[in-house]
Amino acid sequence: MSFTNVGDQVIVSAFFHTGSTLGTSGEARVFELNAVALNTNIPTSAHTGIGAKIEFGSGVDDVLIRFRQNNADVASSLSPTSFDIQANTWYKATFTATNQGTASTIPASMVLDNYGTDGTSLVAANVFSHSFNLPASAAFTADADVFGAFRVRNGTRLYNAVDNFEQISIPVPEPTTWVLGSIAGLAVLLRRRAS
Repeated sequence: MSFTNVGDQVIVSAFFHTGSTLGTSGEARVFELNAVALNTNIPTSAHTGIGAKIEFGSGVDDVLIRFRQNNADVASSLSPTSFDIQANTWYKATFTATNQGTASTIPASMVLDNYGTDGTSLVAANVFSHSFNLPASAAFTADADVFGAFRVRNGTRLYNAVDNFEQISIPVPEPTTWVLGSIAGLAVLLRRRAS
């Protein structure tokens, strides 16, 4: 997928299931979603990319969201509040980033949706979220080939299964495409009024 045009948006999401017991706290229990520059960029080594992670805070079952860039935590990006994550529950984590130009910051967000104990249907949308403007990255925002990636570190209590990893690219339509679509929509509207 491409992240080259101003307005391009990349969305990476995955379902994960928390363990039956959450155990003790520790930052090392991490679930991370990324958009990386190369399909050979493994998020556990040096790579060019952006992302966000869910990490345990000071409480046994409290998680926070922190943003990442080029395999490092972004300063001051930790969420100001934590979320009381539940054991034996399916969640969908979604990371979104928008290209605002090579010299601009990159607006990003991470959202958790609750899919309950069986994971078959949405129980509650946006149970926890955090947004942050990542530092400008000329190399990444000019990249025509961006890939989704995820990793779990020491994740025995944060997940015991990962399912349905998905990446979506939302390109900005070219002006001619937008104009043609608008004209077609107007023609349908006028035809309905004439009938």
